[in-house]
Amino acid sequence: MALRRAVSEGIVLLCHDVLAELQDVLERQKFRRYVREETIANFLLALSDDGFLIEVDVEITAFRDPKDDKSLSLAMSGGATHIVTGD
Repeated sequence: MALRRAVSEGIVLLCHDVLAELQDVLERQKFRRYVREETIANFLLALSDDGFLIEVDVEITAFRDPKDDKSLSLAMSGGATHIVTGD
């Protein structure tokens, strides 16, 4: 629901690192019984089409988990007003 709203009401910022991490997570074995590989590929393609791919030029190191730093770095680089994550 949050992603659908973000796409319809705003601009979804993406970078290659965040897309790669999302793909890695979605392709984990534990999701296989819920989502087919083809559905994941279609979702990532649609997200890439709907999102705005940017070059991250700000590096943030604020969190215990460096993977979370990627999201904040992306937001800062793109001038985001909101951040939507699963954490």
